[in-house]
Amino acid sequence: MQDFTVFGYARTKLTDEDMRNVISKTLTCRIDMKENCEDKMDQFLKRCFYHSGLYNSEEHFAELDSKLKEKEGGRLSNRLFYLSIPPNIFVEVAKCASLRAPSTTGWTRVIVEKPFGRDSVSSGELTRSLKQYLRENQICRFVDHYLGKELVENLSVLRFSNLGV
Repeated sequence: MQDFTVFGYARTKLTDEDMRNVISKTLTCRIDMKENCEDKMDQFLKRCFYHSGLYNSEEHFAELDSKLKEKEGGRLSNRLFYLSIPPNIFVEVAKCASLRAPSTTGWTRVIVEKPFGRDSVSSGELTRSLKQYLRENQICRFVDHYLGKELVENLSVLRFSNLGV
């Protein structure tokens, strides 16, 4: 996939270069070692940008939309918003993203990473709130990477302990 852009968005004031430096500290090469990993990583980092803004600011999301459109250059564009933020601001961010920064030529999706509510009642309320701004097929609920770790480890243990079954 040649045409993609990664934008970081948070309240912290950073430059594009600051963002790339943060990413490069944890970026690892997972391609065939015969290829030049450093070049591949540099190519990826050149596609990474940053925009600072408030989570509940439609104005800041409109600015993000302008930057995204500039990078998209009029091409068919799908936008994926990955919300690794506190649950109490999911709805505000979904609102701002859906109203001020949706894709006008492709699809818009929101991944919600964290516990999705405290119980079925709060989960249902969060879903109803998000559906004010998004359709169900635009919402992806993702188990927090840390909370999901134990689940995945247990599945692996279960799977490989039952090889004879």
